[in-house]
This record gives sequence, C-alpha cells and structure tokens, in this order.
Amino acid sequence: MRITDINGLNLVISGTGKQTSFSFEHRCTFNGKRIVKKIRAETLEEARKIALDRYTKAKSGLHPDGIAECDLTLAQAVSDYQALQKQKKISQATEKKLNLTINKYLKPHFDYQLSKIKARTVCDLILRPIIDNGCWDMVTYVKRLLQKVMQLARAKYPEWNLDGLFEIDMLIQKPAGTKQHHPAMTDGDSASNIRSLYDVFRCISQMSSRCLCELSLHLLLRPSEIVELQVTDVNMQCRVLTVQKTKTIRDGSGFRVPLSDQAVKLLNIAISAKKNPQNPYLFAASSLTAT
Repeated sequence: MRITDINGLNLVISGTGKQTSFSFEHRCTFNGKRIVKKIRAETLEEARKIALDRYTKAKSGLHPDGIAECDLTLAQAVSDYQALQKQKKISQATEKKLNLTINKYLKPHFDYQLSKIKARTVCDLILRPIIDNGCWDMVTYVKRLLQKVMQLARAKYPEWNLDGLFEIDMLIQKPAGTKQHHPAMTDGDSASNIRSLYDVFRCISQMSSRCLCELSLHLLLRPSEIVELQVTDVNMQCRVLTVQKTKTIRDGSGFRVPLSDQAVKLLNIAISAKKNPQNPYLFAASSLTAT
C-alpha cells in the first residue's frame, strides 16, 4: 500500500498483518524527468524534512540529491560497470581481461568528466594510440567496452545528457591490411552454393570425415562442438543430439538438437564407420583425405 504525503513523499507499506514493514520514497521532477529515491528515515517527521529539501532543490534547478554534473567522472562510470559484471558472475578469465583493459587503456583518463566524453574525444584520446600500435582486436574490445559503460551511465543517471558513443563506428574504420574474417557465402544462389559444398564433401575418401563435414551443414554447430561429440550423446530413439561442451553455455547443462532424417542417416554411417569401438568420440582424430 502506498500513501502520498506532501512534497512528493510516499509512505510504502508492505507485508502481511503479522509482518508489516514500511519505507519512505520521494518523487520529484528535475529537468522534465521523474526522479524516484528511497529515503532512509526512522520517523515521518525526519522523512518530511528530507523530502522538503529535495523538493526545494529540484524547484531551484538543482539536482535533488545535490550531485553536480562535474562530479561524475569516467572512473565512477567504469566502477558501476565493474560492479554490474560482478553481479552477473562472469568467469575469472573474462574478469581478468576486463580489469587489465581498464587499467591499461581507461585508467589514464579516469578523471575525465563523463558529460564531456564524446565519440570524437574517445577516438582521439583512447582509440587512436591503440590503432597506431596495430592492435585492431583491442580497439574493437575497448570500443565496445566504452559503449557499454556509457549506456549503463545513461540508464543510471537519466537526468544528465550523456553521449551514448554509438557513432564511434562511423569515425573508426579498419585499416587496410589487417586480418579479416572469412566472407559470408552471399554471392550467387544459396542452393547452388550448398550443392557445390556437397560435391566437395563427396570427394573425401574417408567416410567418417565425409559425414563430419556434411553434418556441419545439417546441425549448424561449431566445429569444436561437432568434433567433441561422443557416441553416448546421440539418442536415435528420440532423434535428439545432446551437445555437452559448448562455447556459450558454461554451466555444463549443454543443449539438445533435434535430428532430421538426413542427420540420422549420417550419424548411423559415422557410428558404423568407427574403427575403434573403445573410442568414446563419434569422430576419431584423422585428417581429411581428398581423392
């Protein structure tokens, strides 16, 4: 239950008849935006004094909590982001990489006012030195990190006009000669491209290797996930494949993939083609031999 008092003060009552608790909450408008904050007060009189003080500041054009815009620096925004990542319980390797990147590339700019950080500023002060050193992969990582930090700051401090840094991609272009990802198979007709792949696979003399390549098209799994499949992961009766080890799911639960008729046929061929029945893996380690 919520009871509204003067100057935007609310008394929030929660719980049952046996266990009832109450708290105070103050709502006011600053720069056209609603700000809601819980008030720590023991009595109604104390809560009214705090609410009146916040209401007076907001009416005078000041932040109700007495926070000046220049007080918020990049250090505080990065600290908020690190705290959020700890709540998400990220892995130790990810946390280590995050901390190393922050200490090396962002810490020298910690005293920079967050309201003055613009896309051009980030490109000139932070990203340009990394580009000059030829570390493009680190440029991408730092760029995404700064975008996430500023996005969190905008959500946490909506009363301030903070740049989201979403236009960095327009200012930073990948230098010529850097490593490129393999292009997507977008040229020409998709069906003819897939048929061409099957023609290449059929030239592989080793049956298990041929099945592995064709299954990659039917299952749409990562190469590491396919080569680590075990015979016990295949359930022909339920027509389901269980992937135990995966790059994206780290809790060990894995995920299941339904099997089509073609996938079942290929898996049966792969199981029958195993030369060592004692080997638990579906595909033994062997090189692809083309005729």
